[in-house]
This record gives sequence, structure tokens and C-alpha cells, in this order.
Amino acid sequence: MNSHSGSLFPMLGGTCCSIMGLIPWTNLLQTVILAVVGTLVSYLLTRLLQRKRK
Repeated sequence: MNSHSGSLFPMLGGTCCSIMGLIPWTNLLQTVILAVVGTLVSYLLTRLLQRKRK
């Protein structure tokens, strides 16, 4: 692809939009929520274990 053709960004935008239409948003939302919960549990457990060590 030539860098001066100017068709790189429209092609990437179209690819991203078509991929976004295929993503099941409920699964994505569930994954984000589980990642946040896992991060919080990991952080809190680390803090608790650091307190017990002192």
C-alpha cells in the first residue's frame, strides 16, 4: 500500500467498524466487570498480606 494514496485510515476505520459489529457486547461487558473485580481482589489481598507481614 502506498503511503501517499491516503486510503490507509479509511481502510482501518472500516475494518474497526466491521469488527465492532461482530463483538457480542454482553460478553465484553461481563469480561470488563470480571477484570475489575479480579483486580480489586488482588489489590486488597496484597495489601492484607503486607499488613500481616509487618
